[in-house]
Amino acid sequence: MSSMDPVEVAIRASTRAWIRSKGIVNEKGKPVDVGKNSPHFFLNELYDLPADEPGQEVAIQKPSQAGVSTWAILSEIHDSRYYGINQIHTLPTIDAVNKFVPSKVNEMIKRNPAIKMLVKDKEVESVSQKQFGKGFLYFKGTKSESESLMLTSDRNTYDELDKSEMQSIGIYDSRQEGWDSLRQKRYISTPTVPNYGINKVVLESDQRHWRFNCGHCGKEQHMEWPANVSLERKVYVCSTCGGDLKSEWIRPKSKKNPEGTGRWKAKYPGRKRRGYLMTQMIIPWITCASLVDYYNDAQAGKNEATMDYFYNHKLGLPYVSSESRISKDIILRNLTNREHIELNSCMGVDVQERELYLHIGTEEGVFVIARVRDTEEYIESHGKHGKSKWDRWAELMEAYDVRYCVIDGGYKPQDSIDAAKRFPGRVWVNWYKDDPKKAKVIRFSDDDFTGDQKDFEEEIRILTERDRIIDMLLEDLKHGRIRFFYGPHDEAIKMLIEHVETTYARTVTDRLGIASREWVSTGKDDLLHALIYFKIALERKARTESA
Repeated sequence: MSSMDPVEVAIRASTRAWIRSKGIVNEKGKPVDVGKNSPHFFLNELYDLPADEPGQEVAIQKPSQAGVSTWAILSEIHDSRYYGINQIHTLPTIDAVNKFVPSKVNEMIKRNPAIKMLVKDKEVESVSQKQFGKGFLYFKGTKSESESLMLTSDRNTYDELDKSEMQSIGIYDSRQEGWDSLRQKRYISTPTVPNYGINKVVLESDQRHWRFNCGHCGKEQHMEWPANVSLERKVYVCSTCGGDLKSEWIRPKSKKNPEGTGRWKAKYPGRKRRGYLMTQMIIPWITCASLVDYYNDAQAGKNEATMDYFYNHKLGLPYVSSESRISKDIILRNLTNREHIELNSCMGVDVQERELYLHIGTEEGVFVIARVRDTEEYIESHGKHGKSKWDRWAELMEAYDVRYCVIDGGYKPQDSIDAAKRFPGRVWVNWYKDDPKKAKVIRFSDDDFTGDQKDFEEEIRILTERDRIIDMLLEDLKHGRIRFFYGPHDEAIKMLIEHVETTYARTVTDRLGIASREWVSTGKDDLLHALIYFKIALERKARTESA
């Protein structure tokens, strides 16, 4: 067959054409059908994306069971084979990789002779690396970012983005800095909370919705809950005229379906990044009745149905309940103007590059909420003149008689340790680290004292479970156990509210299907963490003075 053969040209240009020509099946042995009349009609545009477009970025905010993972794998194999590009496909953890690759990727290879012939026998069962033609495909976990440093990539696919380690995403991005890299990025995830992970990425895209026209009134629209639903009759309706929607109208137009009007349409067509907002409301095998039934169960608290699962996994939308966020009301109702003593104080400090965020107070409440920075003179003189943020912190330690201070150890820990050395016996350094035994939320270094002398860094170390301590802080605020000696219009309180309102709780499941509560932040949250360290300092004080 000539290299200019039109069939071969079409196969090279489109993953969809390759699938049809080679009779590709999925990991279960079922044909992958992505034509206009197929159940996965809404994936056609993805299967036809150009493989060699420099700087291409695609973001997909999706529900469960949409078939996006199959597209990601097959397009990666096709583009490695025909374009020789190197790719990195990340999942949240190595455990997720070890589950995903054997059960999905390897099974596709085994069931498709056209794919298996491209792979060396020793790589068929491999988990971390495949080679298809001249292109390599690497599977990595975001919790093991150090492994990525030896790799180079033309395209990175960040799968299950919302469950991934965001800091590691930036490290994988750095693997695309070569002069000849295509620098393509794909973001795929079921959303969790607003303006975080996939939702944040999609909001910065052209925001493509699956648009269609009502056959009754002609109104162009896309599926929205509950505007396009009759909850009583459990059917889809037009959001304008209320008439019942025919499934034929929602599908794309074809010879078999001349009534079809469905297509992807961008809300912001001028933006570079393609963004797809998918919902189960357009998936043919998911009925409106099943969605309404789950929604009703979630509202009633029946059959373990939850509203966050409904919005995230069925509608493909971010969701936050009132119980899953720290609202400004919880801060405002803990304000007080009663008399207080500013002696024998506690302090919590969150550390950033040029500034510290801190709370100072006692058991009675917080009387200082502050942000201290390196002075301009200090910055301009490169530390030769003026005061650093740590100099100003030390002044506050003395001015407010701080006896118990807990400092963030996650950012430049040596700086925090050096600060502790300036005030022996008065400063501790905290790291967020889960207790494998789940026995304690806060673990002080002297909890496991064996009689042996410890060095200074061991003595000041505190390990705390991040998600559980936030839960505990929320309970303290709900029950008025942490007060603030401020008024509602004080700038410090306004800044604190801004920092706590960026934090949301979401439900995540591990590889065994066990659900747990996890807190994520969508913006600056430094004063929230400083308040956590203040709470830990109060605990340190109580344990010391009651001994």
